[in-house]
Amino acid sequence: MKKRTETPTKDLTVVERAVIALGMQNKATELTELAAKSANLTEITNDDGYKQIHAARMALRTERIDLVKRGKEAREDAKEFSKAVIAEENRLLGLIEPEEKRLKTLQSDHDEKLETARQAEIDAEVERVEKIQALIEGIRAVVPALHSVAAPSSEVVQCDINDIAAIEIDESVYSCTKACTLTCSSGVRSLAETKCFGGSSSGCSSIHF
Repeated sequence: MKKRTETPTKDLTVVERAVIALGMQNKATELTELAAKSANLTEITNDDGYKQIHAARMALRTERIDLVKRGKEAREDAKEFSKAVIAEENRLLGLIEPEEKRLKTLQSDHDEKLETARQAEIDAEVERVEKIQALIEGIRAVVPALHSVAAPSSEVVQCDINDIAAIEIDESVYSCTKACTLTCSSGVRSLAETKCFGGSSSGCSSIHF
């Protein structure tokens, strides 16, 4: 059995579709010829001439009325077709849009949770860094505070040394451990130097951590 080969349908232009809608694919040539038939009728000289012009005009009128009627019918059909297309489009959209919206909501909720978690991490990091910076500034303020005292005793200096040495710097908590360590070491050395020149006062200084 010989397999039938289907010829692909050619996409039609808007003008071609309009011609088909009017059902007058070959009408242009016919109408042109009809209009040309009366081109030699330029004046009325007798009754026969009058009748010829009248007959030619009626033929043209008949074609005109038919064309207007076909155009109106085609337009009405186009309107109904447009409504049907819109209705079918909406029907098909109704089959998928609810699910699309549901999935979009899931994604939006997930994205919002991720953003909330990300912002929480940022806030926690900012708070952590601020605490570390405050700690570093506190350590750095110890020696100048002691220098402002007339003659801090060795006990006062030792007390502050012990406070600084007791500060725990955990790698898992502080990412700027190096800065904290260097500051602590510097602070202890400075306090040790101050201790060598301490006075007779007793008790710790007013700087606490």
